[in-house]
Amino acid sequence: MTVRVETRPGTGPEQREAAAGAIAQAVKDGIGITADVTVVEPETLERSVGKIRRVKDLREA
Repeated sequence: MTVRVETRPGTGPEQREAAAGAIAQAVKDGIGITADVTVVEPETLERSVGKIRRVKDLREA
């Protein structure tokens, strides 16, 4: 599973790596699966306009 999260403005690379590791560990501890966490720049993720889309299934058919 891939999880993409936005960083706060002014966050350094070492803080991003630490946050990605902490989030991945929290997902593993909470639901028992390994997550690939990607930290992106602020304001880069798509915002919802209507119904929330929580999961994108990117598996090949």
